[in-house]
Amino acid sequence: LFGQSHHLFLIPDWIAIGLCIWATGYVPTLSLAFGLAGFLPAIVVGGLPTGLTCLLVIAAVAVPPWALEAPGSTAINPNLEILGWVALVACTFVVVHAVFEEQRGIIQRARHARRNAANADGVIRKLRRFVAPPLYAAIQDNAHSDDVVAVRRELTVFFSDIAGFTELTDRLPEDTLTRLLNEYLDAMTAVTHKHGGTIDKFIGDGIMIFFDDTRGRGPAGEALGCVAMALEMREEMTLLREVWRVEGVGADLHVRMGIHTGVCRIGNFGSASRMDYTVIGGAVNLASRLENAARPDEILISEQTKNLVSHKVETKSHGALILKGIREPVNVYGV
Repeated sequence: LFGQSHHLFLIPDWIAIGLCIWATGYVPTLSLAFGLAGFLPAIVVGGLPTGLTCLLVIAAVAVPPWALEAPGSTAINPNLEILGWVALVACTFVVVHAVFEEQRGIIQRARHARRNAANADGVIRKLRRFVAPPLYAAIQDNAHSDDVVAVRRELTVFFSDIAGFTELTDRLPEDTLTRLLNEYLDAMTAVTHKHGGTIDKFIGDGIMIFFDDTRGRGPAGEALGCVAMALEMREEMTLLREVWRVEGVGADLHVRMGIHTGVCRIGNFGSASRMDYTVIGGAVNLASRLENAARPDEILISEQTKNLVSHKVETKSHGALILKGIREPVNVYGV
């Protein structure tokens, strides 16, 4: 009957209640008040089984003396009867007050829990803007560990930047420059998500994006998605230039892009206090060098990417280029 040891401390109370019922002459109202004083705490502590155990113990103490007494020998003391009514009313008041306070506490805890849940949901929604979608999904599902080991995987990596943007910062007001950059990055982000890319980071006016095989498209499908994204970004930049021309901003901006497909390491990198979900490796460096070598509005891709997309994308060979930091000449193609 006593499933948990903390129920045992109530046994002396139950025995005392049984003795009090016998000592006060089994006055009904007083006995009921005594019984409630033992039964209700037992219910709170251990539920109905403990409550029933309480009644059994009280009865085991109070009933035997009553059964041994001669019939009619127990006379009810009027003063005790009055005291019993007072005790019963007081006990009822205490019980009602305790129930009211408990319900109010439950309501307050529920409101507090809802506020915490709303705050957590707001933080998660804001977090979505700052982390990569795979990492966001893992955090949301509580499946992410900051000890995730980086894995080797074939990815298509994309780099872009705005040609002449540094010079533009010297002649445009800061608020205008900030607006133009945000409009540009907002448009490029929408195109990235449309084609299934993951934005690794913004580097000033530069963007680093990688295409992982999260949709089951395979390396060729991811490479094709990346090239299609680059083509649409170039078209989107043409529209932005027209909008800025009409507004009289005088920002004739053009974008350069580089794409390479190769094996990278993807995962968490950083320190104990700051982690970054990103990709590293020679393939990343090569994509960055291709972007540096591109002319304004040009999309340069490596031979590895070209072999994966040539069945659907028209390319033009730029020959073998010597790229900074790359040991061997690289066969480069323009889209």
